[in-house]
Amino acid sequence: MYFSFMKLYPEIKIDLMVSNRIVDLTALNIDIAIRVGTLKDSDWIAKELLISKNILCASKNYLDMNGYPKHPSELSQHKIIGSSASSVWAFNNIRSQKSCNIDVNAYFIADDVDVNIFASKDDLGICFVPSQFTHSSIKDNTLIHVLPEWEGHSRSIYLLFRDRSHIPNRVKVFKEYIEGYIK
Repeated sequence: MYFSFMKLYPEIKIDLMVSNRIVDLTALNIDIAIRVGTLKDSDWIAKELLISKNILCASKNYLDMNGYPKHPSELSQHKIIGSSASSVWAFNNIRSQKSCNIDVNAYFIADDVDVNIFASKDDLGICFVPSQFTHSSIKDNTLIHVLPEWEGHSRSIYLLFRDRSHIPNRVKVFKEYIEGYIK
């Protein structure tokens, strides 16, 4: 997304900061941000871009060597790729509407969705990542959608920008590009 924007607008400089941690946008002089989940009250305008749900994925090779789980409770028998050492993953069954929370202990930890996906593709284990990042990998069979009847809770993804009377043109153009890209 960012690279295609820069090709369309080569005169606009991008200083991209990627982090899963909550940072003080104002203190860092950020013009525009993308945030996931519940937002705290602020003086920033939030526009919902899309709804995200995490799904479980692994490489075919990993699953052939370690087995295919039949229920989220079986994840404890697998190597987990996650964003923290231990956490609780919440699942909803799209058929039965049942839900469950599973304590997981990560074997490989990275604070980046793409890194976790690459680790999963490289046979390191099962990851639980936003589905919008996995479509092409599932389509080309470099990842297998594990337990497709189970998915994470819905989380909104927001575009944030400052509430001010004059938005710089570069921010306005980038905001409109992101909105169009998501559609």
